[in-house]
Amino acid sequence: MEKQGGALPQPEFIELVALFNAGRYVELEQRAGSLVARYPDSGLVWKLYAASLQVQAKQGLLAMQKAAELLPGDAEVHSNLGVALKKLGRLDEAVASYRRALAIEPNYAKAHGNLGNALMESGLRDEAVASYRRALAIEPNFAEAHFSLGIALTRSGSRDEAAASFRRAVEINPNHAEAHNNLGVALLESGQLDEAVASYRRAVGIKADYAEAHNNLGIALINSRRFDEAVASYRRVVEINPNYAEAHGNLGIALMESGQVDEAVASYRRAVGINPNYAEAHNNLGIALQESGRLDDAMASYRRALEVSPEYADAHSNLLFLHSFRSDQPAELLMSDARGYGHLVARRAATCRAWENSPVGERCLRVGLVSGDFQSHPVGYFVEGIVGALASHFSDRIELFAYPSHYRTDALTERIKGCCRGWYSAVGLSDEHLARRIREDRIDILIDLSGHTAHNRLPMFAWKPAPVQVSWLGYFATTGVAEIDYFIADPWTLPKSEEA
Repeated sequence: MEKQGGALPQPEFIELVALFNAGRYVELEQRAGSLVARYPDSGLVWKLYAASLQVQAKQGLLAMQKAAELLPGDAEVHSNLGVALKKLGRLDEAVASYRRALAIEPNYAKAHGNLGNALMESGLRDEAVASYRRALAIEPNFAEAHFSLGIALTRSGSRDEAAASFRRAVEINPNHAEAHNNLGVALLESGQLDEAVASYRRAVGIKADYAEAHNNLGIALINSRRFDEAVASYRRVVEINPNYAEAHGNLGIALMESGQVDEAVASYRRAVGINPNYAEAHNNLGIALQESGRLDDAMASYRRALEVSPEYADAHSNLLFLHSFRSDQPAELLMSDARGYGHLVARRAATCRAWENSPVGERCLRVGLVSGDFQSHPVGYFVEGIVGALASHFSDRIELFAYPSHYRTDALTERIKGCCRGWYSAVGLSDEHLARRIREDRIDILIDLSGHTAHNRLPMFAWKPAPVQVSWLGYFATTGVAEIDYFIADPWTLPKSEEA
């Protein structure tokens, strides 16, 4: 075909725009592809040709670069080029393209949003948040920017703000399945289980094969103790994606909770068969094997989890707990493993060396309790009696603060709560955030009530948020955490022959 060069005739341009607006992208690609050969210097035809490729998820980078070269003042072209570069992982170039688009058109909301996405992938979260906020200042009903801002805020630990962003996204676009899913995540982390379940159900109602949302729904259902529903949710996930290792692992958790230990073992084995480096599944397999009395196999699973992930504190904790069931383990091995755990959590902590607690001797002593068992549980029943007595007889000398580390609550929880001056959920909080909260409460004595049992927050104790830290009641051996100063026991729990 003879090359004509020059500007694209108006009728040809109108035809291409009509094809794009009608969603006839294959025809647009064919027609625009023939026209770029005839009008190689027409930026408009290159722009529409590139757009046809981009919409079809085809490689269109060269066409976009050509369009940007021919249309240096077209903000949309530079923004689209940024999208193509980001998909290829060329983040610095993508950021530069978005910035060129915004230099041309500072109020281009979509380009601000896209710039935020590239900055997020580059690890520049604060800059990304600023870009999303700029996009929303220009276009308050920009649902995708609200959604992306929610993602960024989630990663910075601002879960309430994140939830508000996701809520706004679904108000603007009720069919945004991903926003419903992420709203569910934010609600789950703040302990709003019923609301989280509702959000996940909306997500899968919009997008029936949304495996991640089905998986998250299962997590919320497990935490709501609706185990049969959770099993059904996970079975739906593995039906959608049989190779979804995490779903097989979570199915194992739901089966364990519903008492189906052998089926749980099979699910965990399926998970590690798909992903041999799935440390959490090796750890949970160890729990299931331990539950069924296969202690040697359980220990092998815990040690395999630690081979895959040497810094996996939960697996190390479970290994220590398993030692308690075996009489053939030398005390030296238990102590060595415990110290190994202590070193592991200490490496992750910024240990406090000074506290702002008042030195006035006559003031109330502030005592903090950290446990996942402030409910119908042996620890919960025992604690109720103690805190009840302290609250009744020593309220002028001791103030109690509780930091529950599990969602579950019941009537016993409310009775314990009534004895405490402060009650702050530790669920979903990082060790750093929880330690900061405890420091701000100026706790004098912080008591661990879990040791190496479920839902413990021992890694947080390595931050030493209180000047005196104690382990008591929920466990019966050293935790290995050097920042815990005392272990409270009696001659039956701790015979003198085992003090060392």
